[in-house]
Amino acid sequence: MELKDIKINLLSETTERLEDIPDSDYFGDEFKDYVSNSLLKLLNPDENGSPGRFLEGFKGKESPALELGSAVHQMILEKEKYFLSEVEKPSGKIGPIIDTAYAIVQVNKGQGVNVELKDVIELACTENEYYVNGLTEKRMATVIEKGQDYFDFLVKKDSDPSIIVLTASMRERLNQCLESVKKNKQFTNLLLPDTEVFNVKSFNEDVIIMDVLATIPDKDGMFDEEVRFALKSKIDNWSIDFDNKVITLNDLKTTSAPIQTFPGRMTKQVTSLQADTEVKFQPGSFQKYHYHRQMAMYAAMLYGHCKNAYEIDDTWTMEVNMLVVETVRPYHTQVFKVSEKWLEYGHAEWIELLQRLVFHRKHGFDVLLELPADCTYEI
Repeated sequence: MELKDIKINLLSETTERLEDIPDSDYFGDEFKDYVSNSLLKLLNPDENGSPGRFLEGFKGKESPALELGSAVHQMILEKEKYFLSEVEKPSGKIGPIIDTAYAIVQVNKGQGVNVELKDVIELACTENEYYVNGLTEKRMATVIEKGQDYFDFLVKKDSDPSIIVLTASMRERLNQCLESVKKNKQFTNLLLPDTEVFNVKSFNEDVIIMDVLATIPDKDGMFDEEVRFALKSKIDNWSIDFDNKVITLNDLKTTSAPIQTFPGRMTKQVTSLQADTEVKFQPGSFQKYHYHRQMAMYAAMLYGHCKNAYEIDDTWTMEVNMLVVETVRPYHTQVFKVSEKWLEYGHAEWIELLQRLVFHRKHGFDVLLELPADCTYEI
């Protein structure tokens, strides 16, 4: 059986929009069996994915870039829910050390064991490779002295997830990003259309869910097998314009690379000693992180919701935009419209990954689809 033999039917009539779903729930047990774009990445060989990585799930660690990116999203899309703390996260390795120490304390607390910062600081320093061969009592005391206020803050934040804490330098970069966004009228008009003047509705951070029905052909051509499962997506921002019959899907991205490289670009490359050149496409972050697949998936699910909720028809159009914020100087912002060509390419990739998922769930995640040319293994 080939992947193309597996038929994927998107059940748009099952699409629902869920409001005010916090990330803790979206990534928690309630929706753990729903398939997301991020989960499909773990299965995609073009992104170093594999059946094994898919089964292992996510094991990524927090990084300064992710912290800043999350803060930008929260302060732009959910600014009524979040605020910056007056307490700053210690710079350098002390911040991550205290994060690790706090996590260890919480694990112990969950097991009914009460421990303090000083009890776990050595282990936290070791895990963060801080003076591995020279961790003295004095150095540990210095870490506690510089990190105690931040640790106490984390204890408080545990009961109030609306607080954002960053290092001083990260706070400054966040403010620069927010100021740049304010100055970009195209950016702000997409995120905040005038719903009082125009017949437009706008939404942030909506969760969209949709069922999929996959049909697996029987090898003898007798009885096909049907498998049903659910998809989930969390859309940064979208709006619906009833007068002009336009649905607009916006996704907010942060980048530390020069913003002009985000969509990819044509470049000249030297091909010989005679300095002959040829023009080639140089992929940008949009291609590197397969955002074409994400936006195609989100567009299909959002369109399904709009068909159900607003009874739209084929006379409606959809516009898809990447709203990009540069997180380093000069902190530029730019809106990139996603072309139909990239959406079609992303849709094909998305469907193929759903077929891969159905295949492995049927035949096992130890069955390989990509094999060496001389391998005699047959599926």
